[in-house]
Amino acid sequence: MIVAESSAPHHTSPPAPRTRRQSLLWFGWFGFNGGSGLSADSRAAMVFIVTNLAASVAGCVWVLLDYRQHKKLSAAGEKLGRGERGMGRGERVGARPSDRGPPAARHAGFCSGAIAGLVVITPGSGFVSPWEAVVFGVTGAMCCNLAIRLKESWAWDDACDVFAVHGVGGITGNLLTGFFAKNSIAGLNGAVIAGGWVDGNWVQFADQLADSVAGFGYSFVITYAILWVMDRIPGLHLRATVEEEELGMDAAFIGELAYWHALNDATKAAAVEIARGGPPGGSRRESAADKAAAAAYEEKGPYP
Repeated sequence: MIVAESSAPHHTSPPAPRTRRQSLLWFGWFGFNGGSGLSADSRAAMVFIVTNLAASVAGCVWVLLDYRQHKKLSAAGEKLGRGERGMGRGERVGARPSDRGPPAARHAGFCSGAIAGLVVITPGSGFVSPWEAVVFGVTGAMCCNLAIRLKESWAWDDACDVFAVHGVGGITGNLLTGFFAKNSIAGLNGAVIAGGWVDGNWVQFADQLADSVAGFGYSFVITYAILWVMDRIPGLHLRATVEEEELGMDAAFIGELAYWHALNDATKAAAVEIARGGPPGGSRRESAADKAAAAAYEEKGPYP
């Protein structure tokens, strides 16, 4: 019998460090968007403008979408726990998901929206003007935010929202580029292109759609094959048990906790027991350490 809390601090990232990391990521994005042309000219300057504008707009739109659902304004976002109640006092790790309420709900905040904006503008940077970058930001934020909501309601395992933000955002940006690409923007450094649908070249939208389908199909098949092989190699299984996920991967697999000082006695005792007795949920006997952890959890509750 192992107990833990579903919203332990080591499962989340504090707002201040996350916003600092976001700032570095945002700054770095100028490098491969603005610097991909290997020239410092007016077109590169336009790339900087639309990249920054799309990210800013998407971040603001995302905050409004989260506020509409959660009534919270957030820069970095937070995980709200399972349903409205999270894991209750004394509730054991390993309880069925249906016993713990719906999947965790989150308001991801400005940072996630800005990343979505950076992703969605990347295919079109160097081909669209500032007002179109606003369209990219609004559309990208709405599509990626919806993808996260659907992922949570369908209980898909995408902990870092990789597909919901980078996958959906990339496809959205690719299609919008086929619609809004302009020869006048590409021509800022002398390049000549046919443009997108707004320039009368509707075939470009079809090309972008075909490119998205081909890229998605290739990535899915190759990734599935790699993961299928990995899952059959001893020691490289893909899935962790419910008990391991609730306790935390650090405690379950290496016997350490990143935020040990912030955990209550019950969770600490459970982590020690894992380190001594093997993975949670196994066939080992209920020990004195387990009983002590459960008693401490019942007495002190889920927070230190």
